[in-house]
Amino acid sequence: MYNLYTIRLENEKFINYCYLGINDYESVAFVIDPAWDISEIINILNSSGAKLEYILITHSHYDHMNKAIDLSKATGASICISKREYNYYNLTLPSVRLLEDNQKILFGNNMINAFLTPGHTKGSMCYKIGNNFFTGDTLFIEGCGICSGEGGSP
Repeated sequence: MYNLYTIRLENEKFINYCYLGINDYESVAFVIDPAWDISEIINILNSSGAKLEYILITHSHYDHMNKAIDLSKATGASICISKREYNYYNLTLPSVRLLEDNQKILFGNNMINAFLTPGHTKGSMCYKIGNNFFTGDTLFIEGCGICSGEGGSP
């Protein structure tokens, strides 16, 4: 089991949500889609004493990953992104772990299940961790995601 923190991030017209999961029993953590400001993530990690192991990226749009590299450098965490996304958009990331569809990653006593969900982007991923399913922009809080950008397919 893990504790989940939902962090609302704003920058001009963009509003995003970043998720921080901390397994208190084993003092390990994951974060999903860090963007705009990582100070709250760092503060929560420091106060909990947890080590950030994984930075999970749902897709490579700037508003979902513009702080992934900074956070990886600050914590030593691996950046996890779909192999299809990484290759299609010619990304370059340090400490990268490329994921395939239906890949499983051990997170403390939990399992992170990664699912390839192309549509919003060529290699969008969703993550199931415990009873939570994190969709990025594949599914918005108020409805379906947008598929009209480069690499998107309705």
